[in-house]
Amino acid sequence: MIQSKHEYLYILDAIDSNMNGDPGNKNRPRWDYRTKRLTPSDTSLKRTIRDTWHNYENQDILIRKEVNDEGDVVTMEKLIARDDRIENPHLYDKNGKRNNKGKKKEREIQDRDFSQKIVSKYIDSRVFGLVAALKEEKAFNFTGPGQFLFGRSLHEVEVKENKGTLVAQVIEGKKQGTFNTLYTVPYALVQYYGSINPVNAKKTGMTKGDLNALDKSLWLGSNALSSRAKGGLKSRFLMRICYKDPLVSLGDLREYVEIESEKEDLSLRSIKDITLKLSMLCQRIISEKENIQTVYLKEGDLIKTDIDIRKELNDTGIMVKNFEFDRGYEIKANDYQ
Repeated sequence: MIQSKHEYLYILDAIDSNMNGDPGNKNRPRWDYRTKRLTPSDTSLKRTIRDTWHNYENQDILIRKEVNDEGDVVTMEKLIARDDRIENPHLYDKNGKRNNKGKKKEREIQDRDFSQKIVSKYIDSRVFGLVAALKEEKAFNFTGPGQFLFGRSLHEVEVKENKGTLVAQVIEGKKQGTFNTLYTVPYALVQYYGSINPVNAKKTGMTKGDLNALDKSLWLGSNALSSRAKGGLKSRFLMRICYKDPLVSLGDLREYVEIESEKEDLSLRSIKDITLKLSMLCQRIISEKENIQTVYLKEGDLIKTDIDIRKELNDTGIMVKNFEFDRGYEIKANDYQ
């Protein structure tokens, strides 16, 4: 069980990509029109993490899209009922309805057991929580221990409109193709802030294995995307701070990170154009070293930093460890606190 508070700083970049299209704005990349900074949502990041768990790690997730034989999207209620019916057929009648008959106390026990089965079965419910109202069950409202804020680019970006032609015949009898438009940004270096709350982790049953799974999917998930809009994403920097005191927090770690470049913001095209300035972040971490248990750190290839933050933190007595993504989900209890 997670007993300590954790905070994340995750930095990735995007080349000729649309990290998170806004459906209310012709699917243009989400950005702040005043600051010209890219602002991808936390939901898009969680979607990538969930898909990585489900598609690459064979983990059960609840928030997923499935289509039945008739082409209709299967609702969350039906997904839960189907999964539960497979595991607990004795709780359902011959028509597939869950048997909720009986005394009030027995029904309450059934409801409580069923809600606990949801978080025990689905990793995304244990990590990110769940809010749902089902017809035959009480409403579920689990505040997830894992929370991320909207992303924010470290520099101004420009949105480009790319027009193309779909040559394949779309309409019967119509020989010419149709036009399509893809909105992208030439380059963006984006950072996310996240945290793990141990109080909520206790309620959902989030485990140390789940924490390791989150680490792994954060780093590898974006790298695995291969669509036309998101194929240019790559993880560049990941830090997780584990605290001794669950009440201590540095807050939004992004506030202490800057970049430096000889190029103008809108002329940036590669991670090689940028130096990531971590001096302020390093000093902020050192100022709370008495309350910090461990700092986990991974830096991607080609990234340049103004300081060797690993060495700087180690020299002050702060324990710095590598993320060990290749060890899977079964880990020793004393490795991740």
